[in-house]
Amino acid sequence: MRSFIYGYIEEAWPGLRTDGSAERMQLLINNARIIGVHNEQMLKSLPIEDDWPPLSRGMFGFAPSDAAMINYRTRPIHFAASLKEVDWDLRDWLDKFESLLRQLYWEKAHVHFDAAYLGEHQFTWRPTRDWVERLTGGTLESVNTWTFESSMDVNELDRLRARAR
Repeated sequence: MRSFIYGYIEEAWPGLRTDGSAERMQLLINNARIIGVHNEQMLKSLPIEDDWPPLSRGMFGFAPSDAAMINYRTRPIHFAASLKEVDWDLRDWLDKFESLLRQLYWEKAHVHFDAAYLGEHQFTWRPTRDWVERLTGGTLESVNTWTFESSMDVNELDRLRARAR
């Protein structure tokens, strides 16, 4: 039986809040460029093949950062995989995904899980408001805290982690 995992990561955009300062505008423009280059490097550094459950380079795709017609103020990083019965290892896959999120600059991540046995579930991560305010203020830093929403009960997710071990 197969399971699908797919979704997107919304790349961070520092905005244009400058209060009329040319220096601040340049800082935000430079940060937007740094974000794009950094995220591409992190995704390209993912393994070509990975231990089970896999989170590998081939799962991810993104448009060039300068493709303005399809990257309006933020670039979507999309991913997908068809995996054999990953249901019982879902929590381990989500742990790997969250580890990747800690390495990227992003504003939202959404995973759709279409499971062989567990049904369909949605998972969404958003950085804290404080992080977004620091980003739009010109500060680049890793996202280490976020809100997490899940259509699956969080206790069930924890039971999956325990079951996989």
